[in-house]
Formats: sequence, structure tokens, C-alpha cells
Amino acid sequence: MQQTEIHSLLNPYFDGELDYSESLIFEEHLTHCSDCSQALEEQKKLRVILTQSSLEYSAPKKLRRKILSLPNKKKESSRVSLEWNWRTYGIAASIAIAMLAVWIFLPKNSHNEDSAIVNELVSSHVRSLMASPSHLFDIASSDQHTVKPWFAGKLDFSPVVKDFPVQGFQLIGGRLDYIGGKPVAALIYQHQKHLINVFQWSILPDPNEKRAVEQDRGFNLISDESGGIRIWLISDLNTQELSGLADLLK
Repeated sequence: MQQTEIHSLLNPYFDGELDYSESLIFEEHLTHCSDCSQALEEQKKLRVILTQSSLEYSAPKKLRRKILSLPNKKKESSRVSLEWNWRTYGIAASIAIAMLAVWIFLPKNSHNEDSAIVNELVSSHVRSLMASPSHLFDIASSDQHTVKPWFAGKLDFSPVVKDFPVQGFQLIGGRLDYIGGKPVAALIYQHQKHLINVFQWSILPDPNEKRAVEQDRGFNLISDESGGIRIWLISDLNTQELSGLADLLK
């Protein structure tokens, strides 16, 4: 695919309109294209701003007075008509801006935000399973006392790193990844022939949060929270056994 064609995938990727193979191509492109990475971050920031700010625009009173004071030889009714038209146009403009923003930046609710995260997690999981071992590990080790210190200074939190060989979940390594616009820890476990990616990043603790189970493109995902750390597990392993690892990581 030509570079110009890859650059044109930025907006469809941001809107979630690409198919699986196109998403992988563009995500690979992001790893070495600073321009596209920066443009993607700017779009994410703009979406956040629009969700937190009012889209309604009110014209300054000074501007309104100037328009109403323009020379007019028509009857007084024309002035009333002008005032009414100004209000009408203002309302119409506000509605148009709001509709455009909704059309461009949906989805906005938490469920759809989770869906976007799930999409990123699945893409990262699939990339890690590609032929080259470099996709899977930054550090290959089954020793939690080797893997955990490796993350020191690379993240703004200390990830949960444990090994459970007796329970059948062997820690085999870790790496840095990039999910939701920020660096995260990714631990890799093996259960029989199944590989499990365990992604972690810091969040505000929520005592009321419940475990969530998702399915996407043939993979099972479990979301959990442990002491201010968001934990996402993803694998082709069945949800019952995957939940067993989630319990051990709590």
C-alpha cells in the first residue's frame, strides 16, 4: 500500500470504520510515523474537549446590538423581523454544530469507549502472536523478580507481576504496549497451549466496579480492577479458566 493511501486511513481508523486487516496495517504504520501518531492524538484530545464543553454558541450582546442598529429605512416590523431571524439563525447554527459533532465523534458513552479499548486490545494481542518473537516480549523470563523490576521507570505505576505455575499459569515474559493513548504493561502467561496477554494501567480505584467479560473476534476478554490498576486479560482460552487467572491476579 502506498504511503499516501496509508495516511488516508487515519480518519477511518479513528472512527472505527476499517476492517481488521486495514487496522493492523495502519497500527503498524503508526509505530514509525510520528506525523500520523501526532494527528491521531490531536483527534483524541479534540474528542475529549467536545465531550466536556457545551456546543452551544451565543453571540455577544455587543454584536447583536450592532446588527440591530444598522441603518434601516424599512418599517419597524423589519427590525423585529431581523431580530427574530438572528435568533433563528443562532439556534439553527447551534443545532448544526451539535449534530456535526455527534456525527463525527460518536460513540461517546462508556460502553462505546470500552468497545474502542477492546478493539485496541484485540489488535495488540493478535500482533503479539505473529511469527516474530519480538512482537511478544521485551523481556522473556518466568521469574517475577526479573520481570517486575524491568518495568521500573518505564511506567507511572508498578504492575501486578505474579507467577502461578502450580495453578497452571506460567509467566513467560512482559513488554511495554500502547493502549488508549498511553503506555501500559503487558504480561504474557501460558496455560497449556494457550497464550494470555494481561494488560495493566493505572486508574482511580472504584470499590463498586464489577468484573466484565467480553468476546471479540474469537477471543475472550476479562476486565477487572485491583488496587487502582485496570487489568484486561485476553486469550482464546475459555472464560472459566481465564477467570481463574483473573482471580489469582486480584
